[in-house]
Amino acid sequence: MAKKDYYEILGVTKDVDSRDLKKAYRKLAMQWHPDKNKDNPSAETKFKEITVAYDVLSDPEKRKKYDRMGHDNFEKGYDSGGFGGGDFSDLGDIFGDLFGGGSRGGGGFSDMFGTMFGGGGGQRRAQPQKGQSIKTTLTVAFDDAIKGSERTVRLQGNKEITVKVPQGIKDSQKIKLKGQGYPSQNGGENGDLIITVSVYNNTDYELDGDNLNKKLDLDLKTAIQGGKIDVTTLWGTIALTIPPKTSGGKVFKIPGFGVRKKGTKGNLFIKSEIQIPSELTEKQTKKILKVLSELE
Repeated sequence: MAKKDYYEILGVTKDVDSRDLKKAYRKLAMQWHPDKNKDNPSAETKFKEITVAYDVLSDPEKRKKYDRMGHDNFEKGYDSGGFGGGDFSDLGDIFGDLFGGGSRGGGGFSDMFGTMFGGGGGQRRAQPQKGQSIKTTLTVAFDDAIKGSERTVRLQGNKEITVKVPQGIKDSQKIKLKGQGYPSQNGGENGDLIITVSVYNNTDYELDGDNLNKKLDLDLKTAIQGGKIDVTTLWGTIALTIPPKTSGGKVFKIPGFGVRKKGTKGNLFIKSEIQIPSELTEKQTKKILKVLSELE
């Protein structure tokens, strides 16, 4: 193939701007990329020619020298490394977009250019890339999420990892274990293990921010005359004082018995619900109604 200048190779005029230059290069590079022309041995040569042309014309300083010196004189200096060789890291980024990023693994397209062009890009090889993260879901009971717990997570290959579920974690929050993901393909650090926590409520509590709400069934006698009753909480049993004449719907606040996290403690709110005895005789029912009528 007779040698053309770089503008002709890319099919653009000498006044082309950077945007149209990149557009022309993308089109030709897609057409002549070796992976798309495995049965055409001349494709790699054509692809290299296109890429060198773009490398020069996309760099303002190189382009000025090229326009000033002319194609033949500039090409001699470029081939001998007199203009710093080719830096193909940006071209690697372009092909990352076109072909889906690191489909080649390792150093990706920047390494490919360094190899194809005799090590010119090797001076600026891609930095080691972190391995991919592993993402999984861990189902946790409500009380374990509030109080914290340890769980075992099984990954691919029957690998088991003990996970500390932090106290007070909430549904859909994530636990990140650094370095427990996939290994890097080119010497970088391992990826992370990212666990999304799914909390299922197996209790009679309702979560409201860092506070807990609970209903308390209160018998009619205790509601009228008052007394003390034992109430089970997530943090142990407490003795709750019921004042005389407690009405249904009264809320008792228990400070510090809600969600406990570093430096903070939520509250527990207990709402009374008065229970009418279901075994009342007709005589007892009449007595109660008589008393109630006298209160009107």
